[in-house]
Amino acid sequence: MKITVLGSSGRFGSFVSEYFRSHGNTVISLDLNTSQSNLADSLSSSDISLLATPLKEAIRYVEEYSEVTQLVEVCSVKAPFKKYSGKILSIHPFFGPESFKDSSRRKIALITDICPDNSEYIIKELFPDCSILKMDADEHDRMMASEQGLPYLLSLYFRKSERSIPPFSGSGKMLKEILQLPGRESIGVMRDSITENPEVKILLSELNEFFRKLDSRS
Repeated sequence: MKITVLGSSGRFGSFVSEYFRSHGNTVISLDLNTSQSNLADSLSSSDISLLATPLKEAIRYVEEYSEVTQLVEVCSVKAPFKKYSGKILSIHPFFGPESFKDSSRRKIALITDICPDNSEYIIKELFPDCSILKMDADEHDRMMASEQGLPYLLSLYFRKSERSIPPFSGSGKMLKEILQLPGRESIGVMRDSITENPEVKILLSELNEFFRKLDSRS
């Protein structure tokens, strides 16, 4: 299979480029500065093109090239892609370069209300070492609001405020782990997970209401 990876210089893009090569695929690795003519040629000549890019860039490429090649987006928020239902493959790998070493983490969410009917077979061919979990876009975003959005928000807040949390207790150790997220994750992905996921806004509203009630009882 001939695969173009757009965003191949990033953490996840470089990882999947090597992963696809190791499974016998021909991979064209492109960064976001690739000229429009070279990009169009590469995409049109590929069987699959994976967008390892921030959300806004992924949407732009979907708008411009979804008719040229079979696009696969891997963003951490799915609500913005619902309007492209049936035109693209929408997945979310629940692993990164380091966590992929743990076979139990090799899971991929396949977004059923965005992907075409035959998508599962394509994703299994792309990622033969991974299991597939089917869910719709809303279900995915609700799950990721608590799995990613809230931890990312806490990590960036405490990092920005430069608060030091000594890990004396069990809860302190867990918070210390959260504070290390910006050093391990893409800041772009973290930002998208917080600002572009409508379920995060709902979660924050519920948290604000909880603290309001808690404060009123004191």
